[in-house]
Amino acid sequence: MVAMKIRDMKDNKSPGVDGIPPKLLLEIVEQISIPLATVFNLSLEEE
Repeated sequence: MVAMKIRDMKDNKSPGVDGIPPKLLLEIVEQISIPLATVFNLSLEEE
């Protein structure tokens, strides 16, 4: 699901507050989607 959301991003948009341009995320989507999903899931499990 994370990879799908990243692929839906438009690569010509400005970077967000993190300073990471969407074009870079689209280039590394395969490498970051599983670690990002893990972080998101762990943050939802924490109380």
